[in-house]
Amino acid sequence: MTIGKEIEKLRTGDLVLHCVQVEVFQKMDDGLKMSGHGTIKINNAGTIYMEFICTTSENVPPALFNERLPKDPLNDEHKLYLRTQTIDGDVYESDGFFIQINMNSSYPPAHHYIFLSSINSSSIAEPHEPTEDNYLYFEFAEHFNIPANKSNSVVSSLGGESHSWNQTVLEMDGYSISMVKKPSHTEVRVTGCFEPEELLPCLKFYIGFSSASMPQFVYMLKRTGEDKQEIISSIANNQKRQRSSSPMIANIGNKKYSDSVYHYNFLKNIISLYKNNPKQFESVHSQWERVWYSFQSKNSIMILTLSVQSKVFK
Repeated sequence: MTIGKEIEKLRTGDLVLHCVQVEVFQKMDDGLKMSGHGTIKINNAGTIYMEFICTTSENVPPALFNERLPKDPLNDEHKLYLRTQTIDGDVYESDGFFIQINMNSSYPPAHHYIFLSSINSSSIAEPHEPTEDNYLYFEFAEHFNIPANKSNSVVSSLGGESHSWNQTVLEMDGYSISMVKKPSHTEVRVTGCFEPEELLPCLKFYIGFSSASMPQFVYMLKRTGEDKQEIISSIANNQKRQRSSSPMIANIGNKKYSDSVYHYNFLKNIISLYKNNPKQFESVHSQWERVWYSFQSKNSIMILTLSVQSKVFK
């Protein structure tokens, strides 16, 4: 997999994937089919896009001027799919995007820009990787404010050494969570017996709510048994350092709370709510997202959102 090796370029938005084979298609009968080559890049806003050169096409609807496909995005049969292979032989896929077609689309070669919410690549875990435990890794650049309980040392090439309380390690029931705050981003790793799809929304809620931020997982690696998946997601660069208001306090002077267990128990309660009452979790999670986004808008919108939310919870 190439992304793990190119992750620094992904953080800076300089990642470029040269694709020698590109397919854009619909799965329905007589659906659109396009093929060619292209390049995947990240623009200044943080959005992943493909500059696609279509060399062959079939079943392209007639369009004199620019028209957007699919015309009915709510119809699953009309959904567009992308499959591409890079120079290194890695295969990436995506779906649920739009494409602009015109009169040139039926008579290639034609040039298209395709904006993607994410791309993913699936593979089989390497033989040396343990498959008895699941594994989850993701990183984000938003504000992070969870109490640290572990110190790490950094040795420079000149021989100097520095220490920093920048890691939080939580031992859960059958698995371990490690969160490391780096200067430019935060890395989260989970190993053990757990379900990544169930734990992920809980971690996002815990991190975002307690840190007054909206974490955007730019890169994610999931391994369940022998199945391994890498996901790169579009983000909003102007949202990286935005914050709202949080009722959680990372550090309390009272000795009773000095071990930060009160803070970590919040995550355990979130996980318990997700397992026992998923609909209630989804409701609380969606209400938190609405309130957070309202804090990024004008005061009148924020006040209106808070007043509506308070009536919902009464």
